[in-house]
Amino acid sequence: MSNNWIKILFLIFSSSILMAGTDGQIRGKVDNFEGEGLAGAQIYIESLGIGAVADLDGNYILINVPIGKYDIQATMISYRTQVYSNVDVMMDNTIWLNFTLDVEAIEGDIIYVSGEKELVDKGATSKKITIGADAIQALPIRDVSELYSLQSGVVKVEGGMRGGIPDHEEKGLEEVHVRGGRSGEIAYLIDGMYIRNPIYGGIGNGTRLNLFAIKEFDWQPGGFNAEYGDAMSAVSNLHTATGGNEFSYKFKYETSMVGAELGSHYDELRGYDDYNLGFGGTMPLINKLKYWVSGQHSSYKNYRVYQFDSLAYIQNDPGNIINKQNEVQPWDDEVGFRGFGFDNTWDVFSKLAYNPTNKLRFQLSYWVVSAHRKIFSPSYLYWDTGQNEMFRDTKRLAFEMNHSLTARTFYTLRYSYFKQSAFTGVRWRDSDDDGLPDWFEWSHPAGNRTNGDGDKGMSDINNPYVVPYRAVGDGSIDYIRRDGDGPQEWNSGWYLGAVPGNYNWEVAEQFTDVNNDGIFQDGIDTFDLINDLDGDGKWTGPVMVQKCEYRDGSYWLTPEMYVSNEYFHDLESMWIKSLQDPYVDAFGMNYSPDSLYFAGYNDGSITGDWEEGNIFGGHDRFYSTSNAITNEFRFDITSQLNDKIRARMGIDLKSHKLNFYEVLNPWDDVAASRQRFAEQWNDFGKDDTLWQFSSTGDRKSVV
Repeated sequence: MSNNWIKILFLIFSSSILMAGTDGQIRGKVDNFEGEGLAGAQIYIESLGIGAVADLDGNYILINVPIGKYDIQATMISYRTQVYSNVDVMMDNTIWLNFTLDVEAIEGDIIYVSGEKELVDKGATSKKITIGADAIQALPIRDVSELYSLQSGVVKVEGGMRGGIPDHEEKGLEEVHVRGGRSGEIAYLIDGMYIRNPIYGGIGNGTRLNLFAIKEFDWQPGGFNAEYGDAMSAVSNLHTATGGNEFSYKFKYETSMVGAELGSHYDELRGYDDYNLGFGGTMPLINKLKYWVSGQHSSYKNYRVYQFDSLAYIQNDPGNIINKQNEVQPWDDEVGFRGFGFDNTWDVFSKLAYNPTNKLRFQLSYWVVSAHRKIFSPSYLYWDTGQNEMFRDTKRLAFEMNHSLTARTFYTLRYSYFKQSAFTGVRWRDSDDDGLPDWFEWSHPAGNRTNGDGDKGMSDINNPYVVPYRAVGDGSIDYIRRDGDGPQEWNSGWYLGAVPGNYNWEVAEQFTDVNNDGIFQDGIDTFDLINDLDGDGKWTGPVMVQKCEYRDGSYWLTPEMYVSNEYFHDLESMWIKSLQDPYVDAFGMNYSPDSLYFAGYNDGSITGDWEEGNIFGGHDRFYSTSNAITNEFRFDITSQLNDKIRARMGIDLKSHKLNFYEVLNPWDDVAASRQRFAEQWNDFGKDDTLWQFSSTGDRKSVV
């Protein structure tokens, strides 16, 4: 494949004799007061410019009506006009409206009737719930996904709840279960087109449509037709808003700062702000072109806020007598409410609707979502610098054309482009600004410095004067400025001064490393032209095979850079802090036997080291990146064959381009658990060919 980021292509073609619709129909009869059918009576929806004429018996059928609320009128010469107001047309539903017209006594006399929804849909064969825009905006919800929790038989598992699927919260996924079904068995649609991520199977924090963009929400838990082939538990269909004849706007703002100003520390830590804005109408100078734009920005200063006890570590406690009685550790120095992580999400939806005639409609919509989150993890109660952050970005472009061929036949053509990318990783950090990132100093020792157990050599990330080096026999030292030879040996190959990323040193030209620091430096190291393989008269260095992800103003680590956090748990982190001290390295360690840091704990009932699994260094346990692109084309044609039979048939074509890579415990190197959808995953050059078998001879760096 020519495109490097697309690693695998799945083509899935599906067809059905029935296709998902986004329209409804209205039918009924027009009589006079004697019960006689009025042939030729006209039924008309003025806002849409569509209508029908009653047959000889007064019966009429009005098909291909977009969902929404309309005023529907019946008129006939010499009879009063009758209007049903606010008739709610729902997806794939038939609304029965019978008109009874009286002889017109005064010219222009109109009778208005309030359109009311039937308590029981006589034609329904399964449960179906429809919620309109007004109801959605009136509900105490911040996100459309909260609508699922309000439905019977639905369980939404929040992050950290007992029974939740492992790792789902860490990946930004939401669990919605319908009547015991799995979370991936729900078909999620917008305007009849799928938006489900084919890699993860469900939705998540990057699949949020703002509330002002929703015109109607349809929910069908079971009993759906074969047209929804991807659904086993339920079907969720969001119908998007369209601009009206007049300009209108909506604004809504929610915040926790009011509670904070009133003295609530909980609300202050939440730091919640939510902005909703929507506006639309008719495009100036183009009366038949409508537009709608809406967006939502939600931010939480802290993803979770929890209340802790009132016991904190006392700094000046001789012998740590009180601290031991309270069973608090030195890092447990806060009481009351504490906040963890953060959550920022924004999305924008826009739509153009153009109706050149009452028989032809065009719609074009664009939707973009950006989500950035750090969750709460019990292991990172007191230090979260090495904890994962997750990003999820969504883009969707959709087009629809609807054409009525006759009063009883129409077709719909739809296309959608849906892309969702996700990244979960740890930031690149250099705590002491010495040019060597924290992961590098944790991976390479400063002389003989190690962790407390002596099985992990490392340097000091907080002291710019303590850097990785190795002692040589003559009493001198060699600095360490390169991380191995590259990913083929389960390290990054990154070197001091290089752009963050993975490098393959095995394709670099040989040189004489005078100072043994692993990198080539002009004026210090020498290069013999006999090793000039590419003939350019100068040394050619390693090839960058993977550039570090750059987003949110920071580089992010590759899996080859991760360091196990097991070396930094609880007491062990205190040993590392002390053993990295140059004074301790030179003169040894001197500490009080009563020290809470280092002495064993014994209160008569509990004996041993004080360990709770808290992390103070290293990195989180997995790395993940993915891209999923779905192109969907759908065509269906509908015809009302007679008064009793309505037929719809069509075809649905979907293609998925997937790129997925996830590593669990990356520091385990070859033993790490890896999942990948890719054409070739261990390619260390730039030509999509294993570097050992490349015949191009081109080994210039790739950025």
